[in-house]
Amino acid sequence: MKKILLIHQSSELYGSDRSFLSVAQIVCNLNYDVSILVPEQGPLTEKLKLLNAKLIIYDFGVLRKSKLKQKPIHEIFKILKGYYWSINQSKKFDIVYINTIVNITFILPLFNKKLKKIIHVRELPSTKAIAFFRFLFFLSKPRLIYNSKAVRDAFKRTGDVVYNASSIDIIKSKPKRSGINILFVGRINDWKGADLLLDAIINLDHLSLISNLYIVGSPYSGQEENLERLLTNSKALKNCKFHYMGFLENPSYHFSISDIVVIPSKKPEPFGRVVIESIAYGNITVIADHGGMTEIIEDNYNGFKFTPNSVEDLKRVILFIIERFDSLDYIKKNAIRSYNANFTPNILEKNITNFLKSL
Repeated sequence: MKKILLIHQSSELYGSDRSFLSVAQIVCNLNYDVSILVPEQGPLTEKLKLLNAKLIIYDFGVLRKSKLKQKPIHEIFKILKGYYWSINQSKKFDIVYINTIVNITFILPLFNKKLKKIIHVRELPSTKAIAFFRFLFFLSKPRLIYNSKAVRDAFKRTGDVVYNASSIDIIKSKPKRSGINILFVGRINDWKGADLLLDAIINLDHLSLISNLYIVGSPYSGQEENLERLLTNSKALKNCKFHYMGFLENPSYHFSISDIVVIPSKKPEPFGRVVIESIAYGNITVIADHGGMTEIIEDNYNGFKFTPNSVEDLKRVILFIIERFDSLDYIKKNAIRSYNANFTPNILEKNITNFLKSL
C-alpha cells in the first residue's frame, strides 16, 4: 500500500480548510496509507481526527506574507528549519499532496526522485509571486491541480482544473421570515469587501427595502480594525437591521434564511467556495465580476454580476433584484442545476480519484 502525506497550512474552518477536508475525506477512503500534516491545533484538527489517517501536528514553516513583514529573520529561520524537516519527512512517503502554495517547505526541491509531488494551487497572487512559484515548480517538477481556469491561466503551467465541491445541510422547513435578507460570508478584511457591501446597503437604506444584513466571518488576528470599522459604519443603518454573527463553523441556517448572498471581493478570487454554497441553497447570488467566481455564475442565468469595487453598480444590481424578486424563480432553479451539474461532493470524488490513478 502506497503511503501518502496530505499537507495543509492551517487548522481553521474557512473555505480553504473545508476544501482540504473534502480532499482528505476522499483520499482516506481510497487504498492509501494516509498521513495528514497541519501546523497547529484548531477546529479542523478535530474533524481530521475522525478520518482513517495518522495526524501530524508540526509547525513546518508556512509562508505568511504578514508575518514575514513583521519578523523577517524569525520567519526565514523557521522556513529553513521546516525545509530541513520536510526533506527528511518526505523520505517516508511515496506521494505528497500539498494544498495551496504557502506550504513552501514542501514545494521546494525535496531531493527524492521516487517521490511523486502534487501541488493543489488555490491562489491568485501577484505577478511577481507567480513568477517565483513558477520557478519553484520548474525545479521540483510536481503534478499540478488548479481550482479554476483563472488560476491555471495566471500560472501558465500545464495542470488539471478540479473545481471545489460543497455538501450542504438541507433544512426541511425554512424558518419563517419577512422582507429581504442579505448575507455575506467570509473574512472581515480589505480583500473580501464586506465594507463595500455595507456601503451599498447604507445607500439603499432610505428605501426600506432590506430587512436584515447578516455578516458571517471574522478578521485575522491582528487585523481587528477592519471589524471595528465595519461595526462603526453599520450604525448608519436606520431601517435595515445589521447582524454580526462572527465566525460560524456551519452557516447553513443563514444561507437558508437569506434571499440574496453577495460575494463582493475587491480582488479576484481564485475560485469562490461561498458562491457554490450559495447556489446549492438556491439563493440569488451576486458576485464581483472577476476571478474564478465568473466560471460559476452566468449573469442573469444562475446569479448576477457587478463591476468590481463599484458601490454604485452593486447598489444597482441589488435594487434590480429586489424590484423583480417575485419573478426570479428561474435564477434560483438554474443555480441549483449548476450546483448539481458541477460542484457536488460526488463529482469532486470522481475527479480526485481519477487524478490519483493517473500518477
